[in-house]
Amino acid sequence: MADRSFVDNLNKMVQDYFTNYKLSYDSATFPDSYNDKYSYIYSSILKTKGPDLIKLSNLSNHLSEWDRMGTFGGFIRSISIGPVSPMDPPSFANGSSPDNGIIRKADVHTTYHPFKVRAEFVLTQFANQLKEVMQNPEELAVFLAEVMTSLSDGANDTLYRIYKEVFYKYWTELPTAMQTQLSNDELPAVADLTTKDAAIEAVNVIRNYKTNYMFGRDEYNSQGFRHSVTPERQRLYITADLANILTDLLVLDHFMTEVTYSNVALNLSNFLGLPVRVLDDFGGRIPYDDANARLYPIYDADGAITGTYAATAGGTTSVPVDHWGPAANYNFRAILTEDDFGNVFPVNDSIRSADFIRGGGYTNTSRYVERILVAKPNCNTIFFQ
Repeated sequence: MADRSFVDNLNKMVQDYFTNYKLSYDSATFPDSYNDKYSYIYSSILKTKGPDLIKLSNLSNHLSEWDRMGTFGGFIRSISIGPVSPMDPPSFANGSSPDNGIIRKADVHTTYHPFKVRAEFVLTQFANQLKEVMQNPEELAVFLAEVMTSLSDGANDTLYRIYKEVFYKYWTELPTAMQTQLSNDELPAVADLTTKDAAIEAVNVIRNYKTNYMFGRDEYNSQGFRHSVTPERQRLYITADLANILTDLLVLDHFMTEVTYSNVALNLSNFLGLPVRVLDDFGGRIPYDDANARLYPIYDADGAITGTYAATAGGTTSVPVDHWGPAANYNFRAILTEDDFGNVFPVNDSIRSADFIRGGGYTNTSRYVERILVAKPNCNTIFFQ
C-alpha cells in the first residue's frame, strides 16, 4: 500500500495537472473517442508526468547506498592510484644536490567489472476499474500512487536481489588461489555460537581485519593493490541469522550498551565501529529439488517469470522446489569490504502507457529499467565463512 506522503505528493502533481491543463469533469468537454474521462486523464498524466512519477516512486530504494545517482557511469572504469613511497633520506646527505626534476610515475590501476541488467515491468488498468474507484482528483492520485508503488516495489525488489549478485559474480571470477586467499574460516561455527565468549571471538575476528585494512595492505584484493581503508569507508555486510545471534549473545550478557532491537545493524555498527548492512544472502542462491539437483526457471511466452522451475534449462515441466541453497564453495555469513565495492549506474528508467480498445478498453503501463552494476576489484574484501 502506498504511503501517505507519496499519495500527498502525487495528489499535488495531479492537482497541478488539472490546473495547468484546464480539465473539467464535464464529459462533454472530452472528445468522443475518450468518453471515459478518467482513462483519458490517467493516460495523459502518465505521458506528461511519467519521469516525475518515477522520481517519486524511487525514493524507496533498498540498497540506495550503492547508487551514485546523476553520475551515469562517471566511474564505471575505476581508476585508483597507489600510495606514494617516501624518498630515501640518504639522498639528502650533507653536501649532496637532490635532483629537483626527478620523475616518480604514479602506480595507476584502471579496472572494469560490468554487470548489465535489463528488466521490464507491465501493469494493466482496465477502464472499468478507473470508473469504479475514482470520483475526484484525490482518488486519482491514490490510484496513481498505488500503480507507481506496484511498479516501484516490483522493480526495487528485483534490483535488490540482483544487486546482491555482484558479490557472487566477483567471487566466481576470482582464480582459485585468490578465492582461498580472500576467504576466512575463523568465525565460530553456527553450532558453537551459544555463549558470550563465542560472540566476542566472532566480532574480534572481524575487528582484526578492520584494523588490517587501516594500513597499506595489498593481499586483500584481487589486483594486489596496496592502499589503506579508514573505518568510515569500510562496510560489513552480514547475514541476518549471524547478526541476530551476535546481538542476542552480546546484549543478553550485558556486553553491549545502548542497544535497540529495532536496528540490529546499528547495534553491530556501534560495537565494531564501522557501517554494517544486514542482508538475507550474498547472491548465488539456486533452487534444488528433493534429490539436491539444481533446477532452472520457467518463463511464459512473453518472457515473464512464472516462479516455477524445471529440471533442465529451457524445460517447461514444473518440478517442486525443495530448498534454496548457495552455489558450491560459496557459503558465507559476512563480507568485509569498502564503500565503493559495488556501484549501480542508472542507464535507463522510463515509464510508458498505451491504450487499447479490447474488452471495454484498458491501459498498459510499462516501466523499463537498465542498470550497469560494477564491482571494484581494487577494494579490500574478505569473505567470512
